[in-house]
Amino acid sequence: MVRITPIAWLWLVVASQVAFAEPALHIVRDKSGHAVGFEASGLPEEKLAKLTAGTRCEVLAVYIVEKPEEALPADQPPLLGKYELDEDTLKFTPQFPLLAGNRYRAVLHPEVLEGKKAELKLAVTLDIALPAPKRLAATIVTQIYPTASKLPENQLRFYLYFSQPMGKGEAYEHLKLQGENGKTIEMPFLELGEELWDGSGTRLTLLIHPGRIKRGLRPREEIGPVLEAGHSYTLVVDAGWKDAAGQPLKAEFRKKFAVEKPVEVGIDIAAWKIEPPAAKTRQPLVVKFPRPLDHGLLLSKVQVLNASGRLFVGDVAVSDEERQWAFTPAEPWSGSETSLEIDTVLEDVAGNRIGRAFELEAGETEKQKGPEKIRIPVTLGAAKSK
Repeated sequence: MVRITPIAWLWLVVASQVAFAEPALHIVRDKSGHAVGFEASGLPEEKLAKLTAGTRCEVLAVYIVEKPEEALPADQPPLLGKYELDEDTLKFTPQFPLLAGNRYRAVLHPEVLEGKKAELKLAVTLDIALPAPKRLAATIVTQIYPTASKLPENQLRFYLYFSQPMGKGEAYEHLKLQGENGKTIEMPFLELGEELWDGSGTRLTLLIHPGRIKRGLRPREEIGPVLEAGHSYTLVVDAGWKDAAGQPLKAEFRKKFAVEKPVEVGIDIAAWKIEPPAAKTRQPLVVKFPRPLDHGLLLSKVQVLNASGRLFVGDVAVSDEERQWAFTPAEPWSGSETSLEIDTVLEDVAGNRIGRAFELEAGETEKQKGPEKIRIPVTLGAAKSK
């Protein structure tokens, strides 16, 4: 008679569970308990390790579904994302965060690892519905920059601002550009896999396709320019776009604008008008431009330094259809001298930079790289005596 000790018995139970582990799906959560992905465990390690990056989605794929137990359309593509291997586990993290208010389905086909064709009847599935939090108000589009009603033919980018964080990964499905006849313009935007959101998720940078702006490039030659002088257009944000809580926008937003001749000269900082504030006050330092500059870059690429070269802390305001920049210090101005520091990546709305046009003329070559930043001395006005 063979006697099995309690410890040996425990080891046999664990070993048997490992040896006969069944493939299973699990939800991956972060430290806060939020769902961030899916993982499949109990898969044969040696076969899992031989999977190529391109075939991992055949074993594990994640989809958006409307209702529980809803059949997936045959042509519905899975979510894009990153796959990671860890022994007998295949983990999937979507390219964009899982969106509150959506229902997701993970589908595992372990039979693919055995060299068989994926069959729905053999699939292991797991659904998860992410509840939408209660909102005080529906999300709206608060502003689109440039704010002007007339834009140049070579307009490069728009900034879309929202009142609350938006869902990611669906931007180009809910944006369109219409001509004055109401017809949608074909392929107007540069559609990037990584949408250009700021850290808060409330500002999207939308680029007109550069290949349809620069002359001589194939997209412009084959399809034509996106915008043409003498015509009017409307940028439409449809109300079906969901925010980060999974709720649609409160209403559609439309920006109408007319198009003028292109702007094809670099920014001339000598043409800027600087209005110095009085010393020992919190009056704003104001700079006025002869033509609109890029709103997003004005917020980050123009700064104010004190006489020692240290940054002043304060607030920036851009107004007058992006023709005016103003800086209000958090504390009264100290000393009598200050300076503006401008990063030379600053652009106007057509992508022209300081001393350099976005589109070079035929035969013109790129100028030798100059300083990355330019400083303009500013003498503060006399403080008023009490």
